[in-house]
Amino acid sequence: MFRFIILSLVFFYSLCISGMPSLWAEEAPSLSINSEVKQLNLSNYLSWFKDIDHELNIEDIINPERNISFVHAQGKTLNFGFSSDTFWLKLSFTAENLIRPALRYIHIRYPLLNQIDCYVFNNKEMQHIKCGTKYPFSNRPLKHPEFIFPIQILPDENITVYFQVRSSSSIQFPMILWEPTEFYSNEIVLFMGTAGLYTFFIVISLLNLIFYWM
Repeated sequence: MFRFIILSLVFFYSLCISGMPSLWAEEAPSLSINSEVKQLNLSNYLSWFKDIDHELNIEDIINPERNISFVHAQGKTLNFGFSSDTFWLKLSFTAENLIRPALRYIHIRYPLLNQIDCYVFNNKEMQHIKCGTKYPFSNRPLKHPEFIFPIQILPDENITVYFQVRSSSSIQFPMILWEPTEFYSNEIVLFMGTAGLYTFFIVISLLNLIFYWM
């Protein structure tokens, strides 16, 4: 009997941790931006919240009276599989060590998300960007197969970015922060690698045709 009670308590504790993460986890820390940050995986600075009823809007999310509890991703790439729920993501940036204005790209390296609403809050205003496979390609701030969100950061400015995401595809958020020059350098390397691979296959195909007709 005593063993059954212990096992039941352990099982209940496991359910609490897995089913109600907002009670056990804190939000991710803010990321301090400086000129040295060229490329950074954002999973350690990302927090998330699941809206299973699809009832929340951005006013609800930022309203302190609603007490929305975001969960720290803790360095893991968020992957929720196939889900009909609405997911909210949160990133916070500070710029105490920034000497001059800086442009950074938030890059979601997953091209299949149907609907993304990005809300950027700085000290003065809010910017709303809407994109995803549901919307025209021209909606994207950068014309790229994946999702790139430019963020302008001023010295001593605090910025909070929220993403509201719904999708019929698998829902995952591999996210990278880029300095633009570093981003385009990486794109050139990827392009050259892809071009080299296609060139290799074309040459092999031509050689096979030559040997076939000889």
